[in-house]
Amino acid sequence: MNFEISLVENVAGFLQNSVGLSAWWAGFLDSILVVAVLFLIATVLDYAVKKWIVPLLHFLVNKTENKWDDMLFDGHVVKYLSHIVPVYFVYRTLPLAFIGESLWLHWLQKIFLMVLISLVICLVNAALNVVENIIEGRSTSKERPYQLIFQVFKVIVFIIGLICIISVLVNRSPAVLLTGLGASAAIVSLVFKDTIVGFVSGVQLSANGMIQKGDWISMPSMNVDGHVLEITLHTVKVLNFDKSIVTIPPNTLLNSTFLNWRKMQKSGHRRICWTVKIDVKSIHVCSSDELKKIAALPDMAEVVAAAKKNGGKMPDGGVMSNLALFREFMLRYIQHHPYFTSHENFMVRQMPPTEFGLPVQIYFFVKEVRWEPFENIQSGVADHVYASLPVFGLVAFQR
Repeated sequence: MNFEISLVENVAGFLQNSVGLSAWWAGFLDSILVVAVLFLIATVLDYAVKKWIVPLLHFLVNKTENKWDDMLFDGHVVKYLSHIVPVYFVYRTLPLAFIGESLWLHWLQKIFLMVLISLVICLVNAALNVVENIIEGRSTSKERPYQLIFQVFKVIVFIIGLICIISVLVNRSPAVLLTGLGASAAIVSLVFKDTIVGFVSGVQLSANGMIQKGDWISMPSMNVDGHVLEITLHTVKVLNFDKSIVTIPPNTLLNSTFLNWRKMQKSGHRRICWTVKIDVKSIHVCSSDELKKIAALPDMAEVVAAAKKNGGKMPDGGVMSNLALFREFMLRYIQHHPYFTSHENFMVRQMPPTEFGLPVQIYFFVKEVRWEPFENIQSGVADHVYASLPVFGLVAFQR
């Protein structure tokens, strides 16, 4: 401190003896001048770091094949580092402007120390963002709740930084404040209630494999039907197919019912379950002329011949009604469908009759999960169903 004292005393002495100022004013102006010089040096240092050192590092980074070092610049890690250098310089050199203990020195150092802590918090947060982006870029990480984990780290860093800033303000050790938090646990849990509930719910959703980033989920009660964009501490963001974005609290998903289509998308197979309601008045036993017309349809000649050989009965023992033959026709149609999946369940079945007719359900899986192609296939099946009904003398129920 001898150099510091002699520097300040020499400047103060010059102002007092040469300019004729009083001792108090000479000391006050001396501190102002030294602080101004320190700020000027810090400004020059900040300019030099941003204009020379950072571009040089950027140039060197662009020469490497690694992507993570590019993310350091894109994630503002280097920017916060460049700001820390001049702030730390001013904080360490402030005692040069004052002799002994000074209230101005005390508060200026507090302010710069709090700024320094804030910059460190931003630096750590930016570094966590970079690491998160690197991990998310790997395909193996998409099934794990890394985003939630990093958000918890950010909250912890923020809390520790806030405690350090408060400790600087009240001149207490951070350890003392941390100890005092034990008595304030109820208040902390109340303030961070949404964060805690969201984190627990998000971890449960991800750990149990209920939802992942990129999943297609449906939740009609919340107007949700689209792909998951983000899973955060407070919300799950979903991009609907109509391009609207819905945000849902994780605990709402955990406590409600929703559909997740991930298994269907991974399997590569999607179910067609189409129901047509038949007017029961159009159901009847086929005449000879109708049988001849039906036998001319693809794959139906052997069905009609086998039924005649069996005494006019179908393989299940039923009569040769137009509905029974229609079901056999549709069963063969789906088996010859170019997208038919043979190892999954398939059937053409009658459902219990209703006041709106007799439902006949076409049920099978196709080798297409994309939305538009699947809808085209399903529409083609519906077209075939309705176009084939008149051939069998059947009529779709219509009010």
